[in-house]
Amino acid sequence: MEKANVKIVNGKVVTILGENVVKAIKIIKFKPKQEVREEVNGVFISLGKVPTTEIVKKAGTDVDDRGCIKVDRWQRTNIEGIFAAGDCTCGGMQVVTAAGEGAMAAIKVLTYIRGKKEKAKH
Repeated sequence: MEKANVKIVNGKVVTILGENVVKAIKIIKFKPKQEVREEVNGVFISLGKVPTTEIVKKAGTDVDDRGCIKVDRWQRTNIEGIFAAGDCTCGGMQVVTAAGEGAMAAIKVLTYIRGKKEKAKH
């Protein structure tokens, strides 16, 4: 936000303009309520919300002061067998980050389940 080429707008993007590249956007600003056109070279849209994690918090999963689920680098929570990924962990709040975390969680869940099956055999 300290960058000179970044502008934070509290509003709703209604149109992204341009043929093959973004040229401008139309925004309805919340305060004062008005539609404006901004010339831009790119767009990053942030909802500015922290995911609702009350249900997992009530189940005993550790969350931080923002309500984000705490996970280790393998996406494990403090409860054995429970993994979390994506925006609920506030890891990056980007699709690419969520996809990477989801892939890691899926691999570790599979490893966890296979380990449980092996222990059950013995």
